[in-house]
Amino acid sequence: MRIMVKFIITSTRGKLLGCPSHIEIKVNELCSYRPPDYHFADSYLCGRWDGYIRKYSLARHTFPSGLLYRIAKLLKKEGIKFEIEDNRKRFEWTEKQVLKNLEDFKFSLRPYQIDGLIKGLNVPYLVFWWATSAGKTVQFGALISALKLKDFRNTLILVSNRDLAAQHRKELKSMLDVEIGLIEEGRIEPQKITVAVINTLWIKAIRNKDKKVQKYLASIEHLISDETHHVIESKMFKQTINKCV
Repeated sequence: MRIMVKFIITSTRGKLLGCPSHIEIKVNELCSYRPPDYHFADSYLCGRWDGYIRKYSLARHTFPSGLLYRIAKLLKKEGIKFEIEDNRKRFEWTEKQVLKNLEDFKFSLRPYQIDGLIKGLNVPYLVFWWATSAGKTVQFGALISALKLKDFRNTLILVSNRDLAAQHRKELKSMLDVEIGLIEEGRIEPQKITVAVINTLWIKAIRNKDKKVQKYLASIEHLISDETHHVIESKMFKQTINKCV
């Protein structure tokens, strides 16, 4: 049986080609949701918005790459054959390499933490859900250390404010024994591992279209977001991370 549908996937966006229109409508419904308290929004009260945030574009047939397997599951249920052209960069690591890298880490990780890191790396686009005061900075440092090749990967950690940036820099430097770069208002000082205040990064890369900063973002191999999707206007977060191709 011939393949009817094709997915083309990059690190940030996916595209669905050749999908029947009645199935694409179901895909659109699957990728739509109403956020909490949507009914209090002025645009909803005035009738300009129906309350739905839609992650699938019917006009462009595109979606965030993270929704690939959810959409594929729907197509299977509908009996639609498909193929996937995955153009995302392969994430190179081995369990042996990770364990060797963690031998040099300055903190002693518990067995379940190491096991969690190794299992998590099988899904390189993921969310870690940690409780308050669970030691997120230690986990960030462990991830960064575990994923070393000959050197640290180009790593960017996004935070919401200067105080948190200072805290992460101080703690990561003590764990990894390297200089930690900083991007905040008035300072653009990237290193192999850099902590950035997302608002400053957005202003430089998106609003001011700073070519040097955009080139830096395109070089990022390992991106960590410390809940910045919650505390900044959503388009700022999306537009900034989409530059990390």
